[in-house]
Amino acid sequence: MMHRFRFLSFLLLIAAIAGFAACSEKGAAPSAYVVVRDGDSGAGEVLGRLVRTLDEGYEIEAQDVAVVAKEGVSIEFWSASDGKGVVCLKAPGTAPVYSAPGAESTVIGTAVYEEGYCPECYECLGYTRGWFRISLEGKEGYISEDVAVWDFVDRN
Repeated sequence: MMHRFRFLSFLLLIAAIAGFAACSEKGAAPSAYVVVRDGDSGAGEVLGRLVRTLDEGYEIEAQDVAVVAKEGVSIEFWSASDGKGVVCLKAPGTAPVYSAPGAESTVIGTAVYEEGYCPECYECLGYTRGWFRISLEGKEGYISEDVAVWDFVDRN
C-alpha cells in the first residue's frame, strides 16, 4: 500500500511539473500545483505546495519549507482550470473585471492591488483561453491573464 501511495505522489508531482512547462504560451492554462492538505478527508487547511516525498514525510513549501508527517494529510492536484486557488493582480493598481471573457464585455467591477500592501486575492472559479473566472463581491467575472496571476493559496 505504501509503495502505491508513493507512486501516486510521484505521478501527481510529474503532472504538476508538466503543468509548469506547458504554460509558457499565452492562453495556455496557468501552472498547477500538488498541494498537501491537513486531514485525510480533503476538507482541512492547505499546508503548502508539495516539493517532494521523503521517507519521513512530505517536504512542502508555503512561506518557508517544512516537512510534515504523511499520516493525517491528503494530497490534491490544483489548477486554475479546475477552479482552485486564487487570482491576484501582477502589479499595484487596478484592473477591470468583465461579465464574460473579452475586453468588449461589460465591466462589472474592479480588481485592486494597493501599493505598499499585499495584493487582494480573488477566488478562482476557472480559466478559459487567457481569462480567469473569479468571484468579486459576490459576482462572477473575468480578468485577463495579462494583468493577473494564479496561485494555489487557499482562502477557505
